[in-house]
Formats: sequence, C-alpha cells, structure tokens
Amino acid sequence: MSPGLTPLADGRVLLTGNKKALLFDPQTDTWTATADLIVRRVYHVAVALPDGRVLVAGGIDWTYGGPSHMKESLVAEIYDPRTGTWTFGGVASSPHVFAAAAVVEGGNVLVVGGAKYHFTARPTMGIYFAAHPTVELFEPARLRWTVVDPLCEPRALHAATLLGDGSVLVTGGLPGIIDPATVESATAERYARPEEPSPTPHRPTGRNEP
Repeated sequence: MSPGLTPLADGRVLLTGNKKALLFDPQTDTWTATADLIVRRVYHVAVALPDGRVLVAGGIDWTYGGPSHMKESLVAEIYDPRTGTWTFGGVASSPHVFAAAAVVEGGNVLVVGGAKYHFTARPTMGIYFAAHPTVELFEPARLRWTVVDPLCEPRALHAATLLGDGSVLVTGGLPGIIDPATVESATAERYARPEEPSPTPHRPTGRNEP
C-alpha cells in the first residue's frame, strides 16, 4: 500500500512501507532488505535530506486493529544509509497522511497538509480521511517540529515543489478521501521562503494566496 520511494545519494533507492524497508541497487538490479522501520506506516512522506539521510514522517498503520482502530503516526524517523539504521526523528503536532513535503533552505523540511483519519459505521462511508491545512517545519539538526503558517485550504494527495527563489508551490489535492462528495482542488498557493520557524503562524501578505 502506497510505499515511499526515495533516491539516495549513492544511486540506490530506499523503499519504505508498513514495517519493512528495502534498498534497490540499479547497478546490480537487485533488492536488499535493510533495517525495519521503527513505526509501521503507509501513505507517509519519505524525503532525502541534504546530508544523505532520509526523513520518514506521517502516515498511518493500516493493520492496527482493523478499520475502526487504524493508528495515525505522529512519530518521525530518520534512516542513515551509511549505517543501515533508523533513529528517532521527533514528534509532529498533526497527522500527515497523504501529505507532501519539500526540503527548503537550511536543509529543513516543510511538511504540508495531509489528512486525519475518521471511521464511521455508515455503509456509504466507512473509512474517511479529512484533509487539514496544517504545515510544519522539521529541523533535522534539532529534531524539532514547528507549526508554521497554515495552508489557505485543506489539502491531501497534493504536490509541494521547491522553486528557485526558495519558496514552495503547493498545487492540487483533495479536501477528503473516500467520500462521494470530494471535489479536486484546482487552486494553487505559494509559500514564502521559510526562514526562522515561529510558534505563532503568520501568513505573509500576498505570498500564500490561492
């Protein structure tokens, strides 16, 4: 289910999903198992950091006690391909299921939006993910997560792209998933270059407008 695929600096590719992690070597066309993730997860973000490590954050444990007890993950973890090991990567404030992420100035990671899990016994709905506008900045050097300026609208299954001026373009997405009323977003918004994270979100005038 929706694994993460992350190119590494040495040309290999890291695949992450559920509790397993594999390394693909295009030189030998082979897959090799590496250390298991600390937290079981799918629908997560997996981002290569400038120092060669990989941040894995968000997602949900799809097998945790059945549909009525699936567990979102707030705990992040970092993979080091030099040692083949995972270490603790701090704790986010919100669940980032079906989120998007981009590495920004200073080697920090902007994790954008995503969804929260809901379950209802109604036969027409069942499992439902409601998108949220929360954006967090992760600082690898401090293992610190900071809530920053929220999105103009909730988004999940969207894209976040770093631009040449250091800002991040966020496009598309859905306000909810597995909901007959879901309508795709045709808007885009641009994030001003994150510099010093602030615990108090602030929307830069004209820079985070759809």
